[in-house]
Amino acid sequence: MKTLFKILFLVFLLLGFFNSASSASIEVSLEKKSLAIGEDFLVSIFLNTENKKVNAFAGKINYPSETFEIKSFRTGGSVATLWLEAPQVSKSGEIFFSGIVPGGYQGERGFLFSFVLRSQKEGRYKITAKDLEIFLHDGLGTSVSAKNIPANLEISDKQVSAKISLDEKDISPPEPFEILVVKDENLFTGKKAIIFEAEDKGLGIKEYLICEGFFRKCFSGSSPHLLKNQLLDDLVRVKAVDYADNFYIAHLFTGSALLRYVFYLIVVIIFYMFGRFVWRKIF
Repeated sequence: MKTLFKILFLVFLLLGFFNSASSASIEVSLEKKSLAIGEDFLVSIFLNTENKKVNAFAGKINYPSETFEIKSFRTGGSVATLWLEAPQVSKSGEIFFSGIVPGGYQGERGFLFSFVLRSQKEGRYKITAKDLEIFLHDGLGTSVSAKNIPANLEISDKQVSAKISLDEKDISPPEPFEILVVKDENLFTGKKAIIFEAEDKGLGIKEYLICEGFFRKCFSGSSPHLLKNQLLDDLVRVKAVDYADNFYIAHLFTGSALLRYVFYLIVVIIFYMFGRFVWRKIF
């Protein structure tokens, strides 16, 4: 994660030495603090910049993974417009995340993301943020000490009388976006790469699938992405998928790719015409 941030600040922040600054905070917020076994509830994560402008953050959310089941994540409406690591569960059972806000953000209650948990065992529990990193939008990559504001809740042994689903119906695909080719000495040692960013007004972007070429296998990736084909003579597609599995596919079709595929088309036409000529001569 620290390596990602070093690359990030080289590109976006003209990274210098990290300095120390006064604190900001990450808050874990619950709609309800008393629940029944089997009940779904929403946990939201908010950023308070304490009158400062910040543009990058990272951290983990710790919750009793043996007691709660994660049903879904939501990033729609987040102040983070670009995720280095979209919220997801690690092998250790913690939720990790890291994102940036190009142009910066300043506010008392900036929504980062939320997730739906289902309670499975009675007791008193705490959900807390840890290993927090927040950086100022000052062109220096100045680090801010980050306070954690946890949330406490109680699960009772009573049964849910009427289970209410918190799963939002999201039938809208991500917004259209573009793929841009970049070449920067500070990024992949000056090799050609693509950058892209999709926005989803529903549950948020779950993943990107990147495809280089018509028939090559697509794979999960993120922006920026180092191109395997540095000649740029292949069709490049990026499929943005949201948490409801709606998707939008952006295409990058360069002049070099057009010439290549036109050449292939001409070769196919020549072989076809030659085949017809030979067929008529023989039969």
